[in-house]
Amino acid sequence: MYSCRYTSNPGGRTGLGHALLLLLLLCAACGRTETAAGRVTSAPGDGTAAFEYRGLYTPCNATPAQMAANGAHNPDYDWLIWGHNLRKTALADGVPAEAQATVDGRKDPAQLCFSSEALYRAVETYILDNCGDEESARVAIAPDDYDTACTCDACRRAGNTPQNATPAVAQLTKRLAKRFPRHRFFITAYLTTRQAPRDTLPPNAGVLISAMELPMAAGFDKGKKARNFAALVAEWRKAVTHVYVWDYIRNFDDYLTPWPCLRLVQQRLRWYRGMGVDGIFLNGSGQSYAALDDVQTHTLACLLRDPEARVDTCVAGYLERHYPVAGRTLARHYLSWEDEVLRRRATVPWYGGIGDAVEAWLEPDGFEDFMAEADRLKRKAGGDERRRLNRLLTALQYTRLELMRRPHADYDATRAAECLDLLAGHEAFADMANYRESNGPLNVYRMEWRHLMAENAAAPDALQGVVPAFVSRPDGAYTDASLLTDGRYALPTDYHTGWLISSARETVWQLPAGAVRSGAVVEVSFLSAPRWRIFLPDRVELWQDGRKAGEAVVPGGSGATPWTKYKLKCRAATLRPDAPVQLRITQSDEVRKPTVAVDEIDVF
Repeated sequence: MYSCRYTSNPGGRTGLGHALLLLLLLCAACGRTETAAGRVTSAPGDGTAAFEYRGLYTPCNATPAQMAANGAHNPDYDWLIWGHNLRKTALADGVPAEAQATVDGRKDPAQLCFSSEALYRAVETYILDNCGDEESARVAIAPDDYDTACTCDACRRAGNTPQNATPAVAQLTKRLAKRFPRHRFFITAYLTTRQAPRDTLPPNAGVLISAMELPMAAGFDKGKKARNFAALVAEWRKAVTHVYVWDYIRNFDDYLTPWPCLRLVQQRLRWYRGMGVDGIFLNGSGQSYAALDDVQTHTLACLLRDPEARVDTCVAGYLERHYPVAGRTLARHYLSWEDEVLRRRATVPWYGGIGDAVEAWLEPDGFEDFMAEADRLKRKAGGDERRRLNRLLTALQYTRLELMRRPHADYDATRAAECLDLLAGHEAFADMANYRESNGPLNVYRMEWRHLMAENAAAPDALQGVVPAFVSRPDGAYTDASLLTDGRYALPTDYHTGWLISSARETVWQLPAGAVRSGAVVEVSFLSAPRWRIFLPDRVELWQDGRKAGEAVVPGGSGATPWTKYKLKCRAATLRPDAPVQLRITQSDEVRKPTVAVDEIDVF
């Protein structure tokens, strides 16, 4: 009853089934359905559940039937307005000038004015049109996702400052809560609305507090961050009746590598319950496939009802029920990963690469043993179990490829090609199109890997294996200069693996005497990824004995294409063979807090 969908077109529905689904979708936001997620105040298990709201944004909690089976909620169904979506809902026809924020004395169309009568009327109309005022729905009242606050005269009178938009947002929330006493209105404690309001809001008002600042690690509840979070919850509890926590259960840069978080989430849920939190939203991969999401969703649903539930029992029971051939093996390996995270007292990152997984729990040789054992058992399984194992093993080819991309890892071009061929099977599963939250199509990843194999197959250059010496101070986690001359290239859509990153205004490496000869071409690979604040440098130069001995032509400004690797070339002038050469990389003054990412330095 907890199984995921395993058709190649899970969204395809026709006839009566399609009509029933549309009815559920229309009714859910207003509380006019008996499914778990369709009502504000009830879901299976509510009478004894630890939390009244138990949100799970995962592919195995994505339909009304799955939500009913899990006894869990999903914001796509049970919130009339969710997150920072006022523009997509109440303001879908456009933002009137009156509803635009005033920032630094000027209208800012990227932010909203919460003192605006036009904004109030737009939200009021949207609620009336979609639910009326007799039903029950949850509504999020949140500024756009920027750290700006409106400081027009009306917002200033409400109490706004350039850093604090809570007063005006609370004023609008209070007005809406009184207008619609059956609905619940939630402010997001985030950026400019993190500070709690001074006044008490009506009993149908609440807050969503992000737990992003709390590391996903054992002992998260110790230290300054935990004290600050607890104080924030306490302040909001003085102002609102309902306190929900928005927490996270995925590596949003890698959905396909298993992410053992259940024991850590259990610790967090116990802590939240102890401080009076009455709702939890666990943000996962949405409708995108994530490895082992089925057993994790089931177990998390159990923990949301009862944080004292035994993780081992939930995991083993689910896997043995739905994987009768492979269940015990899957449970043994998965629970060992959960235990390893605790044993290492590791932080499991929300945005991390394969190196973070290896540091936290993943042992590469042991993972290969698991893959071989799971593949052997898949051949003995049948029906639904075989389909599930096929999906899982297809997804985990991504993990195998990432393990091969690690610095100093064993790279085998033949095995990489086999993994890529197996990973191509993802095209049979509509929910496996992406491997991460954004900019992560698997077909692009596979294409880039093929290009990477060609780069890695190139003949060694004159500098390969010669390790540059840092002259400038390296960034803390990026001290291994051997990455620059190992002959192993990186992907332009992933900064986690293979790139050496520097935030210094000037990064300088020294190459030993004779490594670069007169007239040689020094080629340096850079990443252009402005969204990650990784930019091409302003200058790339060769220096020897205090004089410049070569300079690359760098594409300027908008000339650099995002998510692209640029190989910039410097031709060396006449050089002394008995003196070292410096490679100097200077960042632009026009970009705030830029970084550069360097892949490989070649000499031809």
